[in-house]
Amino acid sequence: MLYIISFFMVIIEVSLPLAGNMYGVTLPFLTYLVSMKKEREVFLVIVLALLHSLQTNSFFEILIILLVSYYIFYYIFTHLTYGKTSIILITFLQGIIYYVLSINNFRREYFVVNICIFIILNYVYMRISRKKDSIKG
Repeated sequence: MLYIISFFMVIIEVSLPLAGNMYGVTLPFLTYLVSMKKEREVFLVIVLALLHSLQTNSFFEILIILLVSYYIFYYIFTHLTYGKTSIILITFLQGIIYYVLSINNFRREYFVVNICIFIILNYVYMRISRKKDSIKG
């Protein structure tokens, strides 16, 4: 159910008629997928890249950046846990990835909005992943 809601929010995010890039849902969802530590989640990264490239001509550029980001977060999560103490560091890294993804169309207003969304959604996804860990036992 969480995947369906997240993909629906990504579709809404992509279809907004804005002058700048929005990755406020995509990057926290990517981080959540990495925190699940399953290799089958790489397929979902490809779907995210496909959704974001529907209105652009740069599918492979977005795919490469999201896959590299996936493996950077995967490496970071071998040394870090997805918790309250790491949300600021993760948000900082997501801000860097956002800058790389929107280097040609970077606007400070959108950057600030995305950082706020990153913090909120990272916290939400972190709480959900903790509940799933407690369910697994």
